[in-house]
Amino acid sequence: QTKDDTAQHRRLAAETVVLLAALLNHSMIDKSQDSLALLEDYEKRFADQPPMLGGVWRERVIAMTRLGRLAEASQAAERCLAADPEEAGPVLDQLAEAMRAAIDRALDEGDHDTAGKIARDAVKTGTLLLEWSSRRPQRVSAAGRLSIRLRLASSMLHAGQAKEALAVYEECRRVAATMPAEAAPQTEITLGRAECLLATGDPAAALPLF
Repeated sequence: QTKDDTAQHRRLAAETVVLLAALLNHSMIDKSQDSLALLEDYEKRFADQPPMLGGVWRERVIAMTRLGRLAEASQAAERCLAADPEEAGPVLDQLAEAMRAAIDRALDEGDHDTAGKIARDAVKTGTLLLEWSSRRPQRVSAAGRLSIRLRLASSMLHAGQAKEALAVYEECRRVAATMPAEAAPQTEITLGRAECLLATGDPAAALPLF
């Protein structure tokens, strides 16, 4: 067996591991815990296959998201973005959406502490995603970027960053003004601005918006 053969076998083995991890993460298989186990110590086992690290981190974030391990997924998101800057965006978007759903559930249950904790992680993920999408206008539509901004603003508000959230909502309002009326989520923007104004101690400005 030649050196080239060995290198090819190693590359195929690494690709197989990542493809199997992706299959285990698929909604029809729903074995994300097994996916994470398969990728454990990947960097040691395949130290000679760095090109596959982007796929490894994507599948790790997807698995953690599907398992509800959102804090871990948020930490891993930065590694995912560094390892695979071009393809990390959709994975971050899935994570950000899962975080928003988790925040909503916590608020529905009256658990504001948990909602705030998740929201603080969501701000980090949302900021990364907004930067990613802003640098790739060909990958994300104007409506998509507006949705990302709105989700980030909501996370900021629930994380106790009402002033910063208000600034993002105002940016959303400016962007929405350039879009067709039926495509602009005016109600969500207006209510978000109102909540921020209340949280920053300006009820006189907030009440007309409700």
